[in-house]
Amino acid sequence: MSQIILLIAALFFFTRHVFRFERISRLTLVIIPAYTLVTGILLVSHKRPTFLALAVTILIGAILGWFQTTGLKIHVSQKPDVNGLPIIEIRHGWQYLVGWIVIFIYGLGFALLSGWHVDVLSELSEEIEKIFSYGRTFLKHMEHHDHVSHS
Repeated sequence: MSQIILLIAALFFFTRHVFRFERISRLTLVIIPAYTLVTGILLVSHKRPTFLALAVTILIGAILGWFQTTGLKIHVSQKPDVNGLPIIEIRHGWQYLVGWIVIFIYGLGFALLSGWHVDVLSELSEEIEKIFSYGRTFLKHMEHHDHVSHS
């Protein structure tokens, strides 16, 4: 029961940030897609899916990726950051949240159809942990960056 309460709290925290402008680093814009690509390649090379499963997954991923960006709002501040570059803030919007939910459900469905044993709460916990680990990495980078630039 406590795991469910923690998941609900984490989901609330995640969804709260989807609808507000947040500062984004240029490094994050590169690291997250690169990490996802490398992880995907390693997974496909380790457990070779059928061509049809791979093609359907790529197609759904491309459609959902496009859909998630339709609600993206970008705000470029006139105020420069410590490097003299404009501060960039983004707001994902409801499309990002819907896309994330569809991707999660597709992943669970794919795993079940493949005959894998799936614990939904554990899978959801892992996804939320990934989201927060990206945030912690970003914050550590920003703290280090701000400390170095003020030295």
